[in-house]
Amino acid sequence: MGNLTRLQCQNCSAVLDRSDDYQKILVCKYCGSTYQIEKKSDPADDEVLIPKTQLKPIKPDNLQITKDSNSLQISRRWRKKGSFLLLCMACVWLIVILNQVAESWLEGADASILVLLVLVVVGVLLLYKALSEIFNRSTLTLNRRNVTLSTKPFVWKGDFEHALNKIKYFEIVPPPGPTLSVSTRAFRICAVTDEDMRLTLLEKISRPGHAIYLLREINELANKQ
Repeated sequence: MGNLTRLQCQNCSAVLDRSDDYQKILVCKYCGSTYQIEKKSDPADDEVLIPKTQLKPIKPDNLQITKDSNSLQISRRWRKKGSFLLLCMACVWLIVILNQVAESWLEGADASILVLLVLVVVGVLLLYKALSEIFNRSTLTLNRRNVTLSTKPFVWKGDFEHALNKIKYFEIVPPPGPTLSVSTRAFRICAVTDEDMRLTLLEKISRPGHAIYLLREINELANKQ
């Protein structure tokens, strides 16, 4: 029997599981594409994969992808669950604490004001976090020179700009594999620099097929396989 030279999904590039050499139908567990293994007339030829279903388009969750020959831009709206609840809690917190600050100011209780000001800072941080989760958009931009991650309108930690030639390779963390539970794990795409630093490019990718697709797009532009 010939060797199957490409045991990968043609849709999302995930590795297709094959239990034995006699299995003729393979299903991608990541994107659901189905393939039939066929053998050419010459026994010495390799086996080939023939799609049995229409390949499903890859549409990563909550991502907007813009690509041309020289650049790739991937944008993600945060839109975290519970953000509006956190916003309401932060507003109520600040209203109550600021009211107590005013009362303590009128009563001349300076010691109480210092404690309350610390609580005001906590409320402001909660408000900033809530507004960030509602309105923020993170944008990953790759061109032939740089890799840039920026977050707007509220600045957030983790933004960077790094020279592409200082990046050794890109990877998926954790790597998709047979032992990975598809329903319980989230993926992120990272860049490993010459100094062995790991920069997070994209995070909270829920589906392995989406992570593999995005990594393939990044590698295609950066020419890093």
